[in-house]
Amino acid sequence: MHSQNSLWVKLFQSNYKWGVNVVPCLDGRRTGSNLCQGVKAYWPLLENNIAWKVNNGHFVAFWKDVWVSNTDRLRLLVDGASAITQVGTFINENKVWDLQSLIGTLPDLVLDRIQAIPTPRDEYGDDVIVWHDSTEGNFSLKQAYLAITATVDSVNCDAIVQMNGKATCGGLVRGDDAHFICGFATYVGICHITHAELWDIYSGLKISLDQGFLSIIIENGSKLAIDLINFGCLESHSSYNLIKQIKDLANAKK
Repeated sequence: MHSQNSLWVKLFQSNYKWGVNVVPCLDGRRTGSNLCQGVKAYWPLLENNIAWKVNNGHFVAFWKDVWVSNTDRLRLLVDGASAITQVGTFINENKVWDLQSLIGTLPDLVLDRIQAIPTPRDEYGDDVIVWHDSTEGNFSLKQAYLAITATVDSVNCDAIVQMNGKATCGGLVRGDDAHFICGFATYVGICHITHAELWDIYSGLKISLDQGFLSIIIENGSKLAIDLINFGCLESHSSYNLIKQIKDLANAKK
């Protein structure tokens, strides 16, 4: 979006109100030419592959936006994070990252990545939108092709049920070269272990699809949960509706 004289940049600015530091929210009901329909179809994939380069920090939301290298939106790792908190909120009076306040909230690996980012300064200019998986931040046809054909090698997920019956689930999403994409953790409620494992599979599948991946391998240690998905169960089964949601989600991208 920085090549202001490019035809496709002018098209996006005119039709979709996209600016150097503004990402539009495309209305799914929007109609128009075949080109517009094509843009709409792949808009979620585009959104999932753009990130921010922090310069002055005026536009980047700490939890909501993608701005840390090899890391998804930080709010996916934290419950109840404010969507409007700016990155400048976590800079102390010495103008360095206030990572002490985030210890125990974010994984150490993410904190290390934030530490490596220069703190925002006005002299750096405005924050800019970049292509997420490019070292230079530039968009290219090759980068677009890699995004469309992206594969998740594995979504490693597991669930735990405590003695009091309370269940949690979580896992890691990794790319086709085994690099970390994001993690997730969810409190399920009180249920049996197989139902918790099914929730785990559902969560891992949904977050992977939300990332724009088209081919996904789910790795889960519960053979019973996997068999229920593959072979089905009676409608009277306590997990029938959840299993149906998993299948609907899996079929949605076919």
